[in-house]
Amino acid sequence: MTIRGKLLAIILASIMAALIIIAASLYSDRAVKHSIAKELRSSLVVNKVYALHILTHEYLIQPSPRILKQSDITYAWLRNEIKLTRTDKAIESEMINELLSHLDTHKSLFDKITEIHNTIPDTGSEYLQKRLSKALIGRLLVESSRIVDISRNLNNFTRMELQHFQTRHSQLLVIFFMVIILFSISIAYLVLRSIARPIVILKKEAKLISQGNFEHPVVISGRDEIGELAYSLDEMRKNLKESTISKHLLETYVDERTEELIEARKQAETANSAKSHFLSSMSHELRTPLNAILGFSQLLAMDEKDEQKRQNILEITESGNHLLELVNQILDLAKVESGNVEVSIENHSLHKILNDSLSMIKPLSEKHFIQINNKVSSFPDVNISVDGMLFKQVLLNLLSNAIKYNSEKGKVIIDCSSKDNKMLYLSITDTGRGFTSEQLSHLFEPFKRFGEGSYHIEGSGLGLVITKNLIELMGGAITVESTVGKGSVFLIQVPLS
Repeated sequence: MTIRGKLLAIILASIMAALIIIAASLYSDRAVKHSIAKELRSSLVVNKVYALHILTHEYLIQPSPRILKQSDITYAWLRNEIKLTRTDKAIESEMINELLSHLDTHKSLFDKITEIHNTIPDTGSEYLQKRLSKALIGRLLVESSRIVDISRNLNNFTRMELQHFQTRHSQLLVIFFMVIILFSISIAYLVLRSIARPIVILKKEAKLISQGNFEHPVVISGRDEIGELAYSLDEMRKNLKESTISKHLLETYVDERTEELIEARKQAETANSAKSHFLSSMSHELRTPLNAILGFSQLLAMDEKDEQKRQNILEITESGNHLLELVNQILDLAKVESGNVEVSIENHSLHKILNDSLSMIKPLSEKHFIQINNKVSSFPDVNISVDGMLFKQVLLNLLSNAIKYNSEKGKVIIDCSSKDNKMLYLSITDTGRGFTSEQLSHLFEPFKRFGEGSYHIEGSGLGLVITKNLIELMGGAITVESTVGKGSVFLIQVPLS
């Protein structure tokens, strides 16, 4: 049974008890009223008997038709009233029958005396009639007294029965009320106990669960809301227990993986140090013979008179320079990735750094017939917080790419803006072939070169990777927007002073 059903049972039981009490009270009131009415009728009968007794005496003293008429009326009323009296008591029934018998005897004697009084003047035996009348009068007075005594006894019996009935009925009603109240209290106690006790158990179990004890099961039988709540609480306990076990296993696994990662990091740092050492030594080993090759090739080109041989020697020189640049870029990338690049952030003039970079890149733009439009010159000069040498390297890498990968007789546009007076946004726009979305997703990966004929253009595919890392080391960022067939825009974001 649900809690709602239990509470409804308590309410219905209380209502039924109240109805039973009301019905019992009404029945008791009705019975008491009936007994009182019976007692009143008995008292009225006694009064009428006394009236008949008085009329009898009056008639015997001074006979008159009025008294005779009143006695007849009183006798008829008494007989009718006594016959209407219903009782289940043998004693009371016997007294009623005796009273009726004496009333009939009284009436018979009264009628005989009346007849004698009426016939005395008409008869000659007046003396005999008087003697007979006196005998009848004596019997009549005895019957009248007897009637008074019986009616008084009957009235007393009725009054005593009424008192006994009222006392007994009051006692029974009190006992009945007590039984009903005890029954209602017992039902309420049992129902409330069936609610309160499980709630106490649930409170105790919830406290154990809140303290982290998930071993003790929640056992409460029942199909009411408390039983469902206990089942849900036990399911939660099981889930928390499983979660705790999983958490411990996960923590153990994380500790093991952390130890593995620490070991792997140590190995990676060792390997990275070895790689840096290897690249440094290899760059030194490569630069020494390359410098010798470049020096002797330049001397040979100066002394050679044959133009064909001189061109071949210049090709050797150009290839050596390209190889030297590749070695330098690999060494720079290794330094950036290993975190060995020293960054010195200072305030630098934007115009000065940009003009120096444009002066250095000018021969390359003239060689490829690319026009450079510097819109920054019309922008007020500001100071930027960067490493001057590294920022020049970034600009040279981006400008050289914009020139080399531009279309024939294309343009390079340099512009800048500042939206929040905290960051400077410098854009380098070219009119080259542009990049697809797939190419843009791999643009900043090492040795990635895109575009038709890109392998005939000088470069190693490391410039953008180095550029991105250097910009981020200086607290900036770089983004790219490109449209195939129209060109690309490289946007550099660096902090203002």
